[in-house]
Amino acid sequence: MRANTARSYEPRVEEFKAYCDVVFSGLGPERRYTVTHEKIYPFMFYQCFREKKAPASQGAKIPRFNHDDYIAIHSKYSSLTPDQRVDDPVVCLDLESIMSYKAALQKFHADQRDDNINNCSWQDHVWLAKCEKLMKVVKGRKQRVKRANYDENEMSPYGALDHIDQIENALFHMGCVSDSRSILSSLRNRFTFLFTTGGILRGESVYMAELSDLLHATVHRTRDPHPVTVMILQMATGKTNKDLKLYGRVARHKNVNLCSIGALGFYLMYRFHYTVLSGGQQGTESRESCCIICPAPFGARRAFTGLSEISPEDDKVTATRFLHFMKVLSEVVIQDAAVIFVEHPNRIHHSLFSSVEVFQSNEFQSYVELMRASLTHATSPYNASLETVLPGLNARFDTLQQVQQQLHQNQQYAIQRIDERMDDLRQLFLSSNHLYQNIFVGMWNAAAGYANVRLQQLPVHNGGPAEVHSPSVVMSPDPPKLPNLYYHILATTIHCVSILDRIGKGESKDSILQQFNGFYINDAKGTPSLLVLELQARGILSKQQRNRNPIAVDGGSQEHS
Repeated sequence: MRANTARSYEPRVEEFKAYCDVVFSGLGPERRYTVTHEKIYPFMFYQCFREKKAPASQGAKIPRFNHDDYIAIHSKYSSLTPDQRVDDPVVCLDLESIMSYKAALQKFHADQRDDNINNCSWQDHVWLAKCEKLMKVVKGRKQRVKRANYDENEMSPYGALDHIDQIENALFHMGCVSDSRSILSSLRNRFTFLFTTGGILRGESVYMAELSDLLHATVHRTRDPHPVTVMILQMATGKTNKDLKLYGRVARHKNVNLCSIGALGFYLMYRFHYTVLSGGQQGTESRESCCIICPAPFGARRAFTGLSEISPEDDKVTATRFLHFMKVLSEVVIQDAAVIFVEHPNRIHHSLFSSVEVFQSNEFQSYVELMRASLTHATSPYNASLETVLPGLNARFDTLQQVQQQLHQNQQYAIQRIDERMDDLRQLFLSSNHLYQNIFVGMWNAAAGYANVRLQQLPVHNGGPAEVHSPSVVMSPDPPKLPNLYYHILATTIHCVSILDRIGKGESKDSILQQFNGFYINDAKGTPSLLVLELQARGILSKQQRNRNPIAVDGGSQEHS
């Protein structure tokens, strides 16, 4: 029995003995502690429905068994009818504690059977159906009690998955110290953490494993481009396997920091480097037993020492597989170390890389540069596999990709040129607006000046505009009538200037047409004016709208309304 298990069972057995001393005090010493159904069921009933004991202070002694509490519990539940229900204890024992009581009493019963003190069978005479009903009651109330007490859900083991990289980083950087024992412990703990997490194992099971329990397998599935290295740990002695073998399996991880196989390689490399478990050399003390140190050839040494002939070699499969796995680990260590030097330069200050000579060699530095170039220009292994099956297909895909990129660049250039041309047209438009405005302002000034000169010589005419003339001008007694053409030119010129000003401000088409309001000016031959052509060019005025109500400028065909 494990030490932790014995420490857990001992107080429960002592409590059962204290219970027997009080409740079954009338029995003799030889029968008082015998495990029977009559003693087991009341004791387990009390454990299932009592409150959890408060922790005792340091040095204080508490009784193993509380007889008053035992009497109160049984009195409380014995007076109930089948229809009545009693509330659950506020802080009751959980299912794991009750199962621990059961396991301790079962072990105590097995010891009595071995000592010929008890001849009752556990399943047939001790742990009967009534005890199983108690287990079902405890199992069913677990979630009910947790909800009533607002206990947290047991999500911490799953929540730890979000912090695996942080835990691994802390364990790795613990090795950046000068103490060799701390470095070795941190590397071992890092491997144990990654392996138990990736292989879904218990830490105690890994502690019990030996190096001979390790082996590896190479698996190459048809859908994968490369074979996968799998590390297998087979344990005959573990925490939960009992009489069966326990297997833990992990594969190479894409992230070099989370690879369990690489973590094992780093740990073993530093362990062998620190402990110096190597073969004996001449002039030094050997650390291996039964080792002969002699410079003579091996055959001469056998004859000189009187040893027997060499026996046939045995087929040691375990040793062969383990040595082959060590060879694979050496390659894994060099690869992972090179990746760390390239992608994680903050880790190269670890004592492993500064103390082991291989990481200081020129060959390793050259390999790091090759790894850097490979990672920088890495190609997908699936592309290599596709090229093997269909030669030339990757090149065709690359050509299509280049064509697509060229078309994309051409489109970008064309769009850029469109923007430049639009800027040029916008500048031309603004220049033309200023030109047209200057032309029509000049026309307006000329027409207005001519009209005012004529108006100063005439009185206000009923058909003319309400223009205020200068009083200093002497009017003719019989002035000629001012033609309507002057009024038309004056009003049209002012209106054209207003329309062009709206065009320059970028107003909408409907707003400009509303301002235009029928001032379609054609010459005597029906040729459209510059204003009409400008509005047509900008898409504001259509040909049908221009021909809808033309106004001639000869002065006699139509009059302005």
